Amino acid sequence: MCIRDSFLRAAKETEITGFLITAWGDDGEECLFSHLEPLLLASMEIAEGNEKWEEKWMALTGESGEVLKARILFGNPEISETVKHVVFRDFWFHRMSNENRESLKTQWLKTLKETEDVELPNDLDFIRGLVDLGLKVINGEARVSDYIALSRIYAELWLKERKPEGLERIITRFWGAAGREDMDLR
Repeated sequence: MCIRDSFLRAAKETEITGFLITAWGDDGEECLFSHLEPLLLASMEIAEGNEKWEEKWMALTGESGEVLKARILFGNPEISETVKHVVFRDFWFHRMSNENRESLKTQWLKTLKETEDVELPNDLDFIRGLVDLGLKVINGEARVSDYIALSRIYAELWLKERKPEGLERIITRFWGAAGREDMDLR
């Protein structure tokens, strides 16, 4: 059970009559709307006492069980809360122990293996690419072209669901990481 589930269950047990779900996009941490939609549905269903949000999601979206499983795997904290830190090699990444890096590698390789033959929608395929790049970063194999390719995919996904405002901040993070990668290669 994830923390979100336990919060919702505790709220229900204490008869709280409502809740807010927020998505903060501070400092270039914006998320694609398509990644938020299943979280919204799951939260609503769990709050209502329906533990079968997955069935409703598949019925509403037409996604297969394999794709839903990939979506859930990519939503695990080992990926959702860490992959950007690794890919962008931020302060958190540099403070990571070798043991934590190895643990992430193991989990990420397992997830990529479980999803390798699944035809994913573009937003999840982007996440798969992000995880792959994260592994390359950890292994010292990332290339500038990896960052540029992912930034283009992200820009396309972003522009399909919203206006261009805010996109520059995220693309700058990709290109900045590509620049740091280029400097490290010399």
